[in-house]
Amino acid sequence: MAPFLQRQARILPKRGLNQILMVMEISNETILEAILNLERRVDEKLADLSEQSKQSSALIASLTKAIQFNTEEVKECKKRVKDLEIQNDNLRKENCDLKERIREQERYRMRWCLRIKGIEDRKDEDI
Repeated sequence: MAPFLQRQARILPKRGLNQILMVMEISNETILEAILNLERRVDEKLADLSEQSKQSSALIASLTKAIQFNTEEVKECKKRVKDLEIQNDNLRKENCDLKERIREQERYRMRWCLRIKGIEDRKDEDI
C-alpha cells in the first residue's frame, strides 16, 4: 500500500480502505478530467496564437513590400528633384546670358541712333 494511503488509514481509522480508494479514484478522475480540459483549452489558445502569428506574418510581409515600394518612389522623386534643380540652374544661367546679350545689342544699336543737335543735316551727306 502507498505511504499516502497508509497515512490516511491511520488518520481516519473509521473509514474503510475501500472508501479511501473510492475517494481517491474520484479525485483522480476529477483531476484527470481537469487536466484534459486544461489541455484542450491550451490547444485552442495555441491554435489561436498560431493563426494570429500567420496573420501577423502576412501583414508584416505586405508592410515590407509597401515600404520597399515607397522607398523606391522616394529615391526616384529625389533623383527627379535633383535633375530639375540642375535644369533650373542651367535655365537661370541661360536667362542671365540672354539678358546680357540683349543689353549689348541695345547699346550697339543706340550707338548708331545718335542725334546731334545744333548741327544741320545736309542733303548729300551719307550717314
